[in-house]
Amino acid sequence: MQRVTKKSIAAVFVLIILATATIAAFLGKTATDRTNSELSKKLQDTTQKLEILTENYTDLMNILGLNSNGALGLPIQTRLGIKLMEGIRFPNYLWITGEVENTANITLYNVRLRFTLYTTNDTDVKEDILGTMQPHQIVTTRYTAYTSLGTIISWKLEPEATYEP
Repeated sequence: MQRVTKKSIAAVFVLIILATATIAAFLGKTATDRTNSELSKKLQDTTQKLEILTENYTDLMNILGLNSNGALGLPIQTRLGIKLMEGIRFPNYLWITGEVENTANITLYNVRLRFTLYTTNDTDVKEDILGTMQPHQIVTTRYTAYTSLGTIISWKLEPEATYEP
């Protein structure tokens, strides 16, 4: 009979440890792959639900007339000619002519055109008050925006209205 040496026993022991480690690694990889697959499917499902939710949210915002910030978007369309004129009493002024339309199927109240005038000295705000506008009503307007704060460098127009009287 052959004699079993310490080296042979150590070699068998190392082989058993390596085999056990390989099997454990394989089982761990299989479990990790299964978990990754499940998580990937959950991520895909969640992504689809998020896309549907985003689409529904956007549709609802459009139905309610809200902009991307959640503020009410006004259904006011302006077709205005605005010209910066040289003045005699004032250095210059804005001459505004054109039409303003309520494009919605609802009545708008306190409709106004707010002009922010940026001058050499400061900022001035002027308003052309149009009042109540019925659904799809078009109002013709002529307005002059004067300021005593210096020469107008630029301006900004913001239509405003409320949905309640």
